[in-house]
Amino acid sequence: LFDNSDVNYTVFNKQIILSPKEYLTEIKVKTEQQTITGKIIDSQTGQPMPGVNVIVKGTTIGTMSDIDGNYSISVSNTEATLVFSFIGYITQEIPLSGRTTIDINLVSELKGLDEVVVIGYGTQKKVNLTGSIASVNSKNIERLSVTQTSQLLTGLASGVTVTQSSGQPGKDAVSIRVRGLGTFSGAGNNPLVLVDGLSSSLDNININDIASISILKDAASASIYGTRGANGVILVETKKGKEGDFKVTYQGNIGLQRPTEIPQLVDSWVYAEMTNEALINGGGSPQYSAEEIAKFKSGEDPDYYPNVNHYKDLITSGSGLQADHYLSFTGGSSRNSYLLSLGYLDQAGIVAETNYKRYNVLINVDSKIRENLKLNMKLSGLRGNSNEPTAVDKNPDQGVEGLINYSIKIPSTYAGKMSNGYYGNMTGFTIEGWMDSESFISNVNMGTIANLTLDWEILKSLTLTGKAGYDYSLNNYKFFRPV
Repeated sequence: LFDNSDVNYTVFNKQIILSPKEYLTEIKVKTEQQTITGKIIDSQTGQPMPGVNVIVKGTTIGTMSDIDGNYSISVSNTEATLVFSFIGYITQEIPLSGRTTIDINLVSELKGLDEVVVIGYGTQKKVNLTGSIASVNSKNIERLSVTQTSQLLTGLASGVTVTQSSGQPGKDAVSIRVRGLGTFSGAGNNPLVLVDGLSSSLDNININDIASISILKDAASASIYGTRGANGVILVETKKGKEGDFKVTYQGNIGLQRPTEIPQLVDSWVYAEMTNEALINGGGSPQYSAEEIAKFKSGEDPDYYPNVNHYKDLITSGSGLQADHYLSFTGGSSRNSYLLSLGYLDQAGIVAETNYKRYNVLINVDSKIRENLKLNMKLSGLRGNSNEPTAVDKNPDQGVEGLINYSIKIPSTYAGKMSNGYYGNMTGFTIEGWMDSESFISNVNMGTIANLTLDWEILKSLTLTGKAGYDYSLNNYKFFRPV
């Protein structure tokens, strides 16, 4: 009817609005803003759900449902899509398709509750748990790269605090606390760690060999372990062989460590000026003359008027390079399966002569003797070797930590190693001299764990399990300081 005319029309809520052509844009802006309302309820309980997020897909326009589950949101496009989301529920996307009222039934996300976690004796579904248990599966573990397995739980489980007080290779000094301090006795505050049912240490396992970790956090879940579980229990299950063709897996990574921040120390001429000022303020005479301060500043005689940052030179003397390699072989049939894994870690410190090397091996064999009788055999081995320099003098603490603590105390006015082969002297010692000496600390630790498990399924709901284990460890510590 209105072709070739100045009249335009707009259809809004089954009404036809006629308008002059010049008012078309204004009318569209006013009429396209529509209010969408509705109610959100729980599909299982039928109760209204407050606090549900309602967002127009692809925009930042959103709102939340009120205490009665009602919501209201304005949209500019009647063909837009609304996204409904709430923690623990499946997110739903509903296209408007011209509708102005949309009611939603949100469905609980039950997938996580069907996961099987390790508990005390055996396994159980999350949905049936009454105790407080956190679990970490292999998918979460494979994304991480740590040098010590004890670092693994950092940020992965609620209620578990992991503190690392050192970055020295092989001595990360990691402490794990489950829900804070559990005891104040001499028994300590470390949780009980069980690897495949045997008491062990997290650092005795290669991170790539772990299938799952369960943390029993409360008294209800850890009660079967008695007083040993007073600080929580960490259950580790290692990987097993799988039925199928022979499979070879390799994982490796290379990294570089560097100090995140180095303190800025004053230059030697500034130190000389400040020393003079301190002596004068104390009623004494200056130690350095103007000519000596000028020589420090000019750098013309680095042997006797040096400007050396001993701390920086020490903590950047090492390469900080680390490499981690892991190789596994799996395969088997429906009756027999196996896994063989080999691990190697080579970690060099940011201080020269500081390094750590670790070798891991794991053999895991499953055999079905009869339909109701299963045998599992595991054999794991570890060898770790850490080395570090140490001071010749008895004053600083032993090891690289003593060198670092002392290096920051030495003024920049003392030389390191001079051109004539001698070392700068500060009451008889120097960091550079100690590093060039033959003094060292070496620590070699070896361990073997053998585990034999027999499962006899007497009835469908009754299984008798027998477990035997052998744990052997050896530590060889060497400390050498020339006289």
